[in-house]
Amino acid sequence: MMWATAMGTGFAGLLIAASQPDDELSPPRFQKYADWERGFLLGAALGAPFGVMLGGKMAKGKGAPEGVLLGALAGGGMAVLTSQLRPEKKVEDTMFLLVPAFSMLGSIIGYELSHASNLPSRSTDSTVSLLPAVSVDTKGSALGLTGQF
Repeated sequence: MMWATAMGTGFAGLLIAASQPDDELSPPRFQKYADWERGFLLGAALGAPFGVMLGGKMAKGKGAPEGVLLGALAGGGMAVLTSQLRPEKKVEDTMFLLVPAFSMLGSIIGYELSHASNLPSRSTDSTVSLLPAVSVDTKGSALGLTGQF
């Protein structure tokens, strides 16, 4: 379900980006391919949380919409931060590729965390944890999340 809503809103974002005028005086026309691509990826990033929520409801999950949206926002924020920390100067290209992926991942994690918190507790020792992970070596660094559900 997530891919269907992501593709639908991605296509809507592509159409919106492709029909924008270059300036306020010129009529709408198709712009360069990079604008289409960015519109699609941004639309997909916005549609993924809705697909996660619909898919979870279809599977009779107990995740909360707030968890999904907070997860998507956190994932999008992590994508922006990650793209800003890259040593290359192509921040915009990296950001528009990372935002949909991190938004999808964040919305899934947010749904699962809210789902786990809405379930009745099985025992007192079951915990949910989500921790940042950083890896640094001579070729660069990596930032990620580790979790136990």
